[in-house]
Amino acid sequence: MITERSLVKLLRDQVATCKSQKTVAAAIGISPQYLSDILAGKRELGTKVQSYFGVRRVVMYEKVKS
Repeated sequence: MITERSLVKLLRDQVATCKSQKTVAAAIGISPQYLSDILAGKRELGTKVQSYFGVRRVVMYEKVKS
């Protein structure tokens, strides 16, 4: 399992390598503002970002003792 935090770190690393959020956003197919919001923790990873990384969101629930 990969966490959302890990994917955001990968995005940050790509931005650092490219030295441009605009370039990374274009490669993913999202707006630079949306990428900026993801990096700032204001928005979750959408389907285009998930597809870019070849992942999908999975929600899990765990039974707790009452």
